[in-house]
Amino acid sequence: MKIASLTVALVDAWRTSGTDVELHVFERGGHGSGMGVAGTTTATMMDDLLSWLAMCGPLTGSDR
Repeated sequence: MKIASLTVALVDAWRTSGTDVELHVFERGGHGSGMGVAGTTTATMMDDLLSWLAMCGPLTGSDR
C-alpha cells in the first residue's frame, strides 16, 4: 500500500498548490489498462478522462 499512500500524498500536494486534480482508483483492470478493460469499471476510464479534460479546459483552449 506504499504506492497508494504516495499517490494520495501527490494528489494532496497538487490540491494544496491549487492544481485541478482527480484521483480514481479502480478495483480491477490492472496498471496501464490503456483504453479500459471490458467488464470492469476501467471500461469507461477514457470517457472519464475526456470529460475531465473538457471540464478543465485543455481540450477547448479555455483558461480557467
